[in-house]
Amino acid sequence: MKKNIPLIRNTYDAKEARIVLLQLLNDKIKFLGQRKFGQFVRAGIDDEKIEQRIQELHESRKELIQLFDSLNDKEVEFEIDCPINITILEKSAKKESGSVHDLAKA
Repeated sequence: MKKNIPLIRNTYDAKEARIVLLQLLNDKIKFLGQRKFGQFVRAGIDDEKIEQRIQELHESRKELIQLFDSLNDKEVEFEIDCPINITILEKSAKKESGSVHDLAKA
């Protein structure tokens, strides 16, 4: 089963767009960092997939900052369409719910 939910669907000036998008990325980075730390504290697991995803998000954040900085205060608007696409899958008998690897995909 699939479900699509609109997370962001709006037009913003450059200042608002910067705030909205960077906050979204910052929150996701923080969420994964907390998950990674929790897995390490509880089980001594240092999951590289979560770390890789955090690094990807940091790179996306850096690219966004460069984009906004390159505009040099031009009068522009950003039309942002950010859906959440969800696919519900049957749980495999071998797979543990909420495993570290599932969290890395988040």
